Amino acid sequence: MLLHRRNPRQGISLLEVILALSVFLISITGLVFLMGVASDQALETQMRSQAFSLAQSKLAEVSSGAIPLEGKGEAACEDDDDYMWSMDVDSGGFNGLSNVTVHVSRKRANGTKLECSL
Repeated sequence: MLLHRRNPRQGISLLEVILALSVFLISITGLVFLMGVASDQALETQMRSQAFSLAQSKLAEVSSGAIPLEGKGEAACEDDDDYMWSMDVDSGGFNGLSNVTVHVSRKRANGTKLECSL
């Protein structure tokens, strides 16, 4: 005697569809969050790179003699008004040598300060 079994699953149930959609939406939410974090990190890296470049430029101006070899308080950078720069000059261990430190800073959107020193 041959019994014919009907296939008990004709399609997917509503519960399976809801479960699959919830997993999909949670994954998409996580990806959107990660894209925001990556975007913030890219902006941070760009600002640090700009600050480092401005500090190198100021240090080159000091070494060429375009800026006098004396301490300077915070002033806006000519190249980018969002950045401030200052300079510390200390006498070196030998006659005629000086230790020069150039500081470049910028305020972030959240109110904290990004700083770079050379």
